[in-house]
Amino acid sequence: MTVARQLGASTADLNAIGADAPDAPDRLWALLDRARHRWVLVLDNVDEPAVLGRMLRGTAADGVMSARIDAQSIADGTGWLRPTKRGLVVVTSRDSGPAVWGRHTSVVSIRPLGDEDAARALLDRAPAAGQDREARDLARRLGGLPLALRLVGSYLGSGAALLDSFHDYLLAMDDGDAIPLPLASMSAMDASETARSVVMRTWEISLDALDQRGVPQARSLLRLLSCYAPATPIPLDLLTPTGLAGLLATDANASTDEHRLERGLAQLRRFGLVDVRERGIVVHPLVADTNRSHLRHPDSPDKVDAALVRHTAVALVTDALNRLDYELAADWPRYLALAPHLHTLLDTIAHQVDDRGLDELTAAAAVVIRAYNAIGATSASERLSRLAVRAMGSLPEDHPIRLTVLHELAWPIASQGRTAEAEALYRRILPARRRVLGEEHPETLRTRHELAWVTAARGRYVEAEAAYREVLEIRRRVLGDEHPDTLMTHHELGWAIAQQGRAADAEPVLLEVLDARLRVLGEGHVRTIKTRHELAWVAAATGRWAKADAEYRDLLRRAVQILEAEHPDLLTFRNDFAWVLAARGERAAATIAYREVLEIRRKVLGVDHPDTVATRHALEQLREGLVVPARHLA
Repeated sequence: MTVARQLGASTADLNAIGADAPDAPDRLWALLDRARHRWVLVLDNVDEPAVLGRMLRGTAADGVMSARIDAQSIADGTGWLRPTKRGLVVVTSRDSGPAVWGRHTSVVSIRPLGDEDAARALLDRAPAAGQDREARDLARRLGGLPLALRLVGSYLGSGAALLDSFHDYLLAMDDGDAIPLPLASMSAMDASETARSVVMRTWEISLDALDQRGVPQARSLLRLLSCYAPATPIPLDLLTPTGLAGLLATDANASTDEHRLERGLAQLRRFGLVDVRERGIVVHPLVADTNRSHLRHPDSPDKVDAALVRHTAVALVTDALNRLDYELAADWPRYLALAPHLHTLLDTIAHQVDDRGLDELTAAAAVVIRAYNAIGATSASERLSRLAVRAMGSLPEDHPIRLTVLHELAWPIASQGRTAEAEALYRRILPARRRVLGEEHPETLRTRHELAWVTAARGRYVEAEAAYREVLEIRRRVLGDEHPDTLMTHHELGWAIAQQGRAADAEPVLLEVLDARLRVLGEGHVRTIKTRHELAWVAAATGRWAKADAEYRDLLRRAVQILEAEHPDLLTFRNDFAWVLAARGERAAATIAYREVLEIRRKVLGVDHPDTVATRHALEQLREGLVVPARHLA
């Protein structure tokens, strides 16, 4: 995603690449092929080559789409790794099998640094720690592994180390488990595992030193930070002294939790165990991986409460997410900053937390899924939904949290045009929610509401209208007339009526909703803007073209202030405005507007998505002298 962003990727490209969509490799390579200059792309630590394969979609036995990696795409050059004449791709991996990487790659074995170069790496960072010979002895003991050399050099050169010489550090390493060296004589797999052991030993010595110098919280903090996404900034403001109080209490030398936190992070950075970038803490992938290994083994002789670390890691992220509103555009950047860390928690420690922690994680995932949907990142939404479903493997089929995540999965499926699959999933969830939660529980009503929506999205508007009226009556009684969920059903009732050709009947319904949303949500809320859109569409559908023109211009002015240029809702507004322009006789302007929307929808949604097809059809009709109204989702 970073490479794509540097190459000027669109929001749609970034969403697809971040979600590992089927066309994500194509999008990245289109950007690379158009790059102005030659380039070098490095894919580091690819210990599992399958991550570079193209994602394929399929249909499971229950009718729900599944995803799998096409392993062959790695070798045949159709995945993330491809031959090119525009630049050079370098992959580092412990898997050196030529058959894995394909004929278009050259496999080069990279050995550890030789004694002289490795000794120089130590002396560059710790010039006062000893002579060349002592540096060579320690470098040899470290196997010439660059990361180990960096960490040891940072430790010895920190000015705060208990061990202040190459010789003393070598003795300390020999006090640990024997590690067979040199690495150069081993197979790639054995050398990799041994290298991890060497590196783990080096930073445990650094953590031991910090412990003895009165900074015992550094170890707990490093374990905690390793629970989050590696090589990705962990927002500094996520690490609140209050949330970390249990892990920080071991430092009796600091006066406050805030001081303990600052002291622990400063010493981790000083010893080279973490970096600070973009107002966040960054942990090397190997550091994160091996630190998590301490938390995985209950018999590990660690000095850290693993359960407390995992609980704290989950609580910090879930508490931060619970303070956000997924429908406020101002909160969307914060969701995007926290989402990778939620992904990692679900992928690495979800199976190790207690039931309460798993409930908190998956509930937070449901909120982030809704945020992705609001942002328009539907591929990312589907991917997170499926990850959360896998993480809940130990929960019963009818567990409320499992039903919530399955419910959230259906929406991005439908919004990507797979409405039959989404309807089947909603119909599978609804009986379970009725049984577990009750007929009038708010979550049961949410599923009934969305089932009505997907029914309408499939063109069965009469059936949808009846379903909306039933849900609206119950929501009014249970939640109140002006609850946001009640207003959502009321709004979509008006939409379903309008889509049946009864725009005049829909208008008073939508005006009532707009009045309420202005009071409850405010002028700049996304839902308020959506109701303004429906009213503009109704004005056009009833032939009041001048009024529709003015309302669409006002709508677009408001929408561009809070929505990205490629957000699906904004594209809907622009598409409908093109229809109004065409109806008013401004055919040239309408043609340009349709073409712009079509180009973006092809990129964002794909050429076969119903919205893309609708825009293409409208443009074709306009060329033939016809003006057709646009069909859109509420």
